[in-house]
Amino acid sequence: MNAYRIGLAMGAVAVWAGATGCTIGGEDAVAGSGDPSREAIRCDASGFTWGEPKREVELTGVSDLIQYSGKGEMTADVRGGERHYTPNVSGTSARLSAAQVIKALGAHLKTDEPLAAPGDVANPDTMTEFHSSGGHPRGAYYSWSSVSLVSADFTHPCASGKGRVVTWEGTGTGLLSCADRITWTTGDEEDRAGARVIHEAAVKVCPKGSAATRTPDAGP
Repeated sequence: MNAYRIGLAMGAVAVWAGATGCTIGGEDAVAGSGDPSREAIRCDASGFTWGEPKREVELTGVSDLIQYSGKGEMTADVRGGERHYTPNVSGTSARLSAAQVIKALGAHLKTDEPLAAPGDVANPDTMTEFHSSGGHPRGAYYSWSSVSLVSADFTHPCASGKGRVVTWEGTGTGLLSCADRITWTTGDEEDRAGARVIHEAAVKVCPKGSAATRTPDAGP
């Protein structure tokens, strides 16, 4: 029996915008003193102190069981779950916006794409079609969607106390056979988290006792 190996490169897509920084009182102002010879306190990325970031992968949608004949294209309708995800930032102020915080976190993490911005939604109330070309064996299949969350605590001179940001780096989707057991290959936490999410989807959709519903394995 085949085993499905993942490296968590599941079609992550993130194209979101950030915002620019600002300065308290202007470029030449000095907080509390009015002395332009002293360094200004700036509400920009240079003022952030970040805690240890936490990354999680969450299931956002599953399909119904797909019975594939072995011929032609396979299409799966992935329906959203009950929980919706939107970026959340605490500790903002009139001088430090949520968009600035998220943009600064992306720079701190050196992400390839911008992080999800305020107003974005993962797991909207819509059906997502997933198409797969032919060449698959006949049998039962399932599809899923997921979101790769990232969170971190921060402090900043312009924040209203200690802040926290929760957003995401990307979303993913995929389609697998219920006959394939899920394994991970790299052993890192993000890889294992991805395996857990796919397993959660398999348990929701695949027939009881299918290989995909067995506990994910690290493989040989």
